[in-house]
Amino acid sequence: MAIQGILSTTLAGLFTFLGGVLGVMRPPSRRTMAAVLGFAAGVMLTISLADLLPHCTGMYAQWMGLPMAAAATASLLLLGMVAAALLEQGVEKPDDPAAISWFLMLAILLHNLPEGVLTLFASVQEPTLGWHTTLAIGMHNIPEGISVAMPLYYATRKRTKALGAALITGLAEPAAALLAYGVLHFWMNPAMVAGLLAWSAGVMCWVSVAELIPAGLALGYPRRVGVGACLGMAAMLLGMGLLS
Repeated sequence: MAIQGILSTTLAGLFTFLGGVLGVMRPPSRRTMAAVLGFAAGVMLTISLADLLPHCTGMYAQWMGLPMAAAATASLLLLGMVAAALLEQGVEKPDDPAAISWFLMLAILLHNLPEGVLTLFASVQEPTLGWHTTLAIGMHNIPEGISVAMPLYYATRKRTKALGAALITGLAEPAAALLAYGVLHFWMNPAMVAGLLAWSAGVMCWVSVAELIPAGLALGYPRRVGVGACLGMAAMLLGMGLLS
């Protein structure tokens, strides 16, 4: 069962690389880049606000009252935002397109770590459910891969670097699953995974609001940013629908 779980997380992670391939098929223009930055922001905000935070609150509500669960989730969200803001302060040129691209990659990678553990848990506990979860997570990893690869390709004009970033981001899922199974399984539990998801939601919300949307607007095509954000939200809602 554990081997199947590792295979499931690897397959789900490789869908991120597939999205990366789609993202570097042609060099993006400024208009396309504005839409992609909006798309990436829509993807991450929807994951955070409509999936990760409700999941964490629901998990914690099983052990404490709903008000305390909501407060704990909000605290973890704020901690994630603070961590992202501090990381931003340590970068010499945070407004540089390449720096924004790496911020985006880091935010999605941090989200994929606990997601890999969740996929492993689902596969071990119920193999049929595990494959369903793998497919659903894989489908919503495709827009994540596009969001990672295309901005980096725009900033560096290097397909290999953009594809490498998408691959590393996707492989974070099986890496986290292996770590959880081989080392952390003695003390890893669903509540801890839920907390990590809420913390990563804070990172993604900060990167979306403080980096991606301003960078997209700075390109001079605000409507493209808005359309991209709406498409990103729709793509993630579709992926979440597959998970339900």
